Amino acid sequence: MGAGPPTSPVRGSERFGTEDVLLPGISTLTRLVARERERATRELHDTLAVLLSAQQRAVLDLLLEVPPGKKVSDLERWRTGPSKASGPQIARAAGSAR
Repeated sequence: MGAGPPTSPVRGSERFGTEDVLLPGISTLTRLVARERERATRELHDTLAVLLSAQQRAVLDLLLEVPPGKKVSDLERWRTGPSKASGPQIARAAGSAR
């Protein structure tokens, strides 16, 4: 094992295998990690939200709206990207990014 922290709960528990240490099960560790990740995400969101101006909030809100005639919001479209990166699609994307 390296000097850094373990990369997974399973690997982290391996080093206690020969010692008499009572460890939580993998499902308990997974649940604890998920809960802590959710808490950290909420804290990050709250921290960033207070830094936004009203204009920045309005722009972000617009990204969530689904334009008439479209199936998804611009944010979702940017998040997923094109399914097939053809030449014309790349040119359109480059043009809309300007």
